Amino acid sequence: MYINDLIKLADLENCLQAQTAIYQTRLSNKINLKTGKPKYSEKDVLRICEDWKLSTKWKLIKSLTTWILETDDIQNPTFKILGGEISLDCNIIRNNTAYQFHTESIAAGGHHIQEWHKRYIVKSNLDKNPNSTKTYTKLTVLNNLDLLGHKITEADNKLMTVTNMSPMERYMTFMRLKNPATWMPEAEIVKAGQDYIRMLQNNLEALRKQYTKLQEKLITFNK
Repeated sequence: MYINDLIKLADLENCLQAQTAIYQTRLSNKINLKTGKPKYSEKDVLRICEDWKLSTKWKLIKSLTTWILETDDIQNPTFKILGGEISLDCNIIRNNTAYQFHTESIAAGGHHIQEWHKRYIVKSNLDKNPNSTKTYTKLTVLNNLDLLGHKITEADNKLMTVTNMSPMERYMTFMRLKNPATWMPEAEIVKAGQDYIRMLQNNLEALRKQYTKLQEKLITFNK
């Protein structure tokens, strides 16, 4: 497999989830010294943890691109938790020569929870990737294309669902009502539903334009 396949392995996601669970516990137990209450709401904890997980993942990917070329053949990759941290062991075939590759993360940071982060140590007899920045940027573009593709599918399905609704169902969904708005004039219900459809269409079109721009950017990497 190649590096773009490596970063999509389920083992990596599982390790990231395990580390994020530890971070989530740290945040949840953080107390506001003035009020004696939790410093973060449950919603804030989930948001911060999701951002932290993505940041940790892409720090790892950046460390990998410092060494691994797009054309390197990565064999027998194993992501695992070693001493509470993510580690990767694999063999890399470059120009018909086999190399060993090992990387692990270490916890770093000071007293404040905001400073707690991960640093990555790489041990390998590989030569470094002279185009590491280009490789890393290309991987971020590919990742964003994948995410946008899912968002476009979801937006398209939502538009189709809303389009097939009755005017009242559409209005209730748009206004987040549990019961039919029988007091509203029918013309206003229809107009609100039409506005809702236009809004969904505009959102879908905006996502497709973002996708096209990323595709154009990807082409420049392949020249």
